Amino acid sequence: MRRANSFLPGVFTGVGASTQEQDWCIENLIKAASDAKQANVTLCLEFLNRFECYLVNTTGQSKYIVDQVNSPFIGIHYDTHHAHLEESNLKLAIQDAGNRIKHVHFSESHRGMLGQGLVDWQSNVQGLQAIQYDGWITIEAFTNKVDGLASALHVTRPLIENELDCAISGAAFIRNLLA
Repeated sequence: MRRANSFLPGVFTGVGASTQEQDWCIENLIKAASDAKQANVTLCLEFLNRFECYLVNTTGQSKYIVDQVNSPFIGIHYDTHHAHLEESNLKLAIQDAGNRIKHVHFSESHRGMLGQGLVDWQSNVQGLQAIQYDGWITIEAFTNKVDGLASALHVTRPLIENELDCAISGAAFIRNLLA
């Protein structure tokens, strides 16, 4: 018998975030920004798709919250998987967020090997180049071999053969996109 996972994304009320919930988010990020400043680190708000979260689903919503916090120690974490599901124009979403984007995940539509799904890589890269993004780009892919987050997100089929091949081919894929 499987034990139920305590992390259940996608169980929501059916309505978007309230003003109060947004205010709580902003209030706590302001507190976190103070700690981040003392530690000299930048914290990033990652928007998630509507199937995983209801508070922040788009680059624009992230921009609003980051602008309210108004700290150089709080930025946007842009993830191509979530943006693929939520944005109507990837390039413009990135350009609108501009230098608020501090970290980027390249993740495929199905969370597997980069370039084997439906993500519009050219629009993402064009947007990042337009804002002259020069920060980290990391690969986010899931395997079904490990229980935990992948299990909670219902990744039940193998999406990558192994982590090393995913990293090597993903890095080559990214280098080719940026060339």
